[in-house]
Amino acid sequence: MAIVRRLRPPPINVDANDWAFKKWFNDVYQWSSGGILIPAGLSSTSTASLSPLYPGRRNALINGSFQIWQRGTSHTSTGTTPQYTADRWAISRASSIQVVSRQSGPPGFQYCARIARSAADTSTTSLFLVQALESNIATMLAGQKVTLSFWMRVGSGWDSSVDYLEAKFDMGTGTDEGPFAAHTGASNVITAHIANPEQGGPWRFYQFTATVPSTCTEGKVYFDWSPSSTAAANNYIELAGIQLEIGERASAFDMPVFAEELELCQRFYQKSFPYATTPAQNAGAAGAYTFPCTVAGASSNRVSALRLAPAMRTTPTHTFYNTNAANAFAWNFIRSTSATATSASGSGEGAFGMSVTGIAGWAVNDLCGVNWTADAEL
Repeated sequence: MAIVRRLRPPPINVDANDWAFKKWFNDVYQWSSGGILIPAGLSSTSTASLSPLYPGRRNALINGSFQIWQRGTSHTSTGTTPQYTADRWAISRASSIQVVSRQSGPPGFQYCARIARSAADTSTTSLFLVQALESNIATMLAGQKVTLSFWMRVGSGWDSSVDYLEAKFDMGTGTDEGPFAAHTGASNVITAHIANPEQGGPWRFYQFTATVPSTCTEGKVYFDWSPSSTAAANNYIELAGIQLEIGERASAFDMPVFAEELELCQRFYQKSFPYATTPAQNAGAAGAYTFPCTVAGASSNRVSALRLAPAMRTTPTHTFYNTNAANAFAWNFIRSTSATATSASGSGEGAFGMSVTGIAGWAVNDLCGVNWTADAEL
């Protein structure tokens, strides 16, 4: 836990070479290297919103800034199975579609997430955007006062059957249950009803505070609304700077360095494709893992282990992408033909191998390649 020290005001009307000023400056240097500086006069309770979950990070959510979009920058819901959009954020809408896309954010944020209904959509099924917390993070919130904060605006065609949008933080007593799972021992910590947000209005900042039960071992933050009628144009909400932190009020958004946030996201999802390339079949060889055939003909090639960096949350599920054809098999660049099978072998949190079955005509040392994704989401 960080050490909290109270700092005296700097001496005034003294030269910078004066001993009193040098002593004050030395105290600042020494104390700031070992804890958090609190200006003199603040009450002890006012330090709560500065409490880090672990060194250097206050936000319990990953990618609350919507910087990371490894799977692509626009996603349309396809059914009840949770579907990840911006990294760590999931959607699900069975009876009709919703679209989550990357848009420009408010001042201070490069991006936001837009959650939209398609124009003329007649379904009034609720729309959701959800992030589930790992248990190793959720347990740090147990028994603590927490604040959920975010920036939001709604489109000029937004509507709701109850004239409000919900922002919620729910907790449970299970372990690492998914974003749309019925959490064991579920209870609500924060339910915020944002009534009649201004259609087509400016970005507005919101914060809500509550105490987390001491039994909390998992949780999820989500936003939802229930439409009232057929969708007009601009029927959407936009969210940015979502933060869940220990404390009785919101602090400045804990803006991470892009590379650090990407690494946190890669514990849950990795890909061989270049960052800006949406995983797809027949999307080219950029980023593909290449290897030589070890056996000729229609035999199984054992491909040595690929390292995953960082190691993932748990053993991932792998999907393979052909570089030059519309199937999920490796491609032989010398023979311009696809394998008949490609699968993961010996998969673990930190590495996986591949088994690739060739066809007649393949020769030893032919150069082959395949793209892949590894998914270890909750």
